[in-house]
Amino acid sequence: FGLQDQLALKITESLNVKVTTEEKARIETKPTKSVDAYKYYIKGRDEYIKLNVEGYKKALEWYKRALDIDPDYALAYSGIGQTNASWGFDREQNGLSAKGYFEASIKASERAIELNPDIGEAHKALACSYKALKRFSQAREEARKALKLTPNDAEVYIALALLEDDYEGAIEYEKKAIELNPLSSAAHNNLGLIYFAHNELNKAGDA
Repeated sequence: FGLQDQLALKITESLNVKVTTEEKARIETKPTKSVDAYKYYIKGRDEYIKLNVEGYKKALEWYKRALDIDPDYALAYSGIGQTNASWGFDREQNGLSAKGYFEASIKASERAIELNPDIGEAHKALACSYKALKRFSQAREEARKALKLTPNDAEVYIALALLEDDYEGAIEYEKKAIELNPLSSAAHNNLGLIYFAHNELNKAGDA
């Protein structure tokens, strides 16, 4: 069965991730040379984590200001990709047109990866946007790249579970996500939904 059609995952949560130790090390190898661009990037992150329309709008404004100063700032492009993906999913869940947001996410994320291939966040945003546009093979490829770069990121495992057609494989991904982040409501909810879809009601209640 197509698991991606049965799970109700709020992917916004899977995109809203704290940068892991592994990713910090990679990011720090290619920082912007501009203090102002960095400040604008941080302001963008602060707005993004509000996870609402006003926050998304302001986040994009700050990221674009960072790029006005440093046109090759990979993290700013990654932020734009992440923000557009989250905004797109919010719109989709509310029955609004979202295709343009996912396409914008892909464009920005690809540019981020072109500048710095080691930003796991950009690969994850690509995976989620490809999934939304039903480009599943590309989504899986990008999710696996994100996993290699950020193996301790629980939300990457959640995304992989969403893209996994194999029942046992999806369960293992969700269990790994819970192991890494026991407080992840998305991982617990999705594990329960997987069990429920296969009539394992006792396990669903315990997930």
